[in-house]
Amino acid sequence: MRLSFIQKDMPYVITAFLLIQAFSILLASRVVNFHSQQITLLGIMIPIVALINFAIVLAAVYWLNNMFTLNKILTTMNENLKILRSERHDFINHLMSIHGLIAADEYKSVIDYIKLVNQDYRNNSQMLNISNLYLRTLLQKKKDESESLGIKFKLVVTSRLTHFKMDPKSITVVFGNLLDNAIDAVKDSTGKKQITFEINELKFQYVFIVSDSGEPIKPEVREKMFEVGYSTKGENRGYGLELIKRAIIKNQGQLVFDDSNEKQFKVLIPKTEREF
Repeated sequence: MRLSFIQKDMPYVITAFLLIQAFSILLASRVVNFHSQQITLLGIMIPIVALINFAIVLAAVYWLNNMFTLNKILTTMNENLKILRSERHDFINHLMSIHGLIAADEYKSVIDYIKLVNQDYRNNSQMLNISNLYLRTLLQKKKDESESLGIKFKLVVTSRLTHFKMDPKSITVVFGNLLDNAIDAVKDSTGKKQITFEINELKFQYVFIVSDSGEPIKPEVREKMFEVGYSTKGENRGYGLELIKRAIIKNQGQLVFDDSNEKQFKVLIPKTEREF
């Protein structure tokens, strides 16, 4: 993450440094001319060379900035290709399974199987709509983890998050912990096991909703669950929600708990000014 920060801001740091350097050279040239009481060839050449040098480096910085942007786009495309290749391989296996069921005259099983596969492909399609690489990667990992535990992971995406600016560390702290809590809440359930992650977009903010089909949170737990160190799981395991809230506040957002229907944690993150 630190390297990513340096790569992102380095062109601007270099530009500022060179601007100061060029200004210093021009100032020195003016001082020399003033004290010598005459304009010399050297006095003319120094500022010209400084300006040319500054222009060349500005062009180089612009090129580097474009390279960083292209590299980010390429990384996103490679991740999408991995998902598509995986889907292609799975699709062949699904066809073979369906063919076997049809051959055995298990038509009802064929319908159920197709519905299951359709839901899985719909989730993958929703995943590809998320432009933020860090969030998409995290969701894919949590989806795989949930399904390995027999938990249905439902994804609802109505926004591409094109200008979503939360840093990678905050994304992991907020959504990683919320999803871990949801998995813990339903993994041992004898009833319905489902986690839903929603991404919505309003005029001034993005709304993320993490809900699960686990037992409701008790009122006495709800009153203390955001306190540092509080946990129903044992000693030194209660920092999740407090860290989540702190990371959200750092990003000028809000955390809202709602259990009127399903147990839901809503994360509200404001948009940047240029999106309004």
